[in-house]
Amino acid sequence: MTSARVWGWGEDFELARDNSEKYVSKRWKKTTKECSVIISGKEIDEGTEFSISAYTSEPKKAGDLAEDLLDIVLSGNNKPYFITIDLYDYLASDEEVYRDSLQVAEEAYKGREQLIIQKFKDHPKVKALSQGEKPIVVFPLTTVLCEMQSDNINKIIV
Repeated sequence: MTSARVWGWGEDFELARDNSEKYVSKRWKKTTKECSVIISGKEIDEGTEFSISAYTSEPKKAGDLAEDLLDIVLSGNNKPYFITIDLYDYLASDEEVYRDSLQVAEEAYKGREQLIIQKFKDHPKVKALSQGEKPIVVFPLTTVLCEMQSDNINKIIV
């Protein structure tokens, strides 16, 4: 696998497409089977960090994917941090499987959150602090993955 950051916050938006196309045209080999275009950033209102990976086996689509992902992220209240491209000599998207429904993912998230809160609530140091005037708030680091299929590309992982 080879990887490169092709765009970062503060750079011209047009460079996302241009740099992606240049990188893929130079690094795509006969043995390359797939690439992922990954955009990472943060949703401003809630502070949720995100990463979107789009996989394709067609090198000519990398620039379009980078531009499309950046446009999608910029259309909301988001700050994109960077775009990277990974090249694989196998179908990496086949190894990324997240097929539970959104409802199942939400229930798992809520259950995990309650479990973490319960563990902290019963911890002696937290119990002592909770006797004070300020409530204790727990922000568990949680990763939720969602897989989407597309007619135009191999797979999208959010």
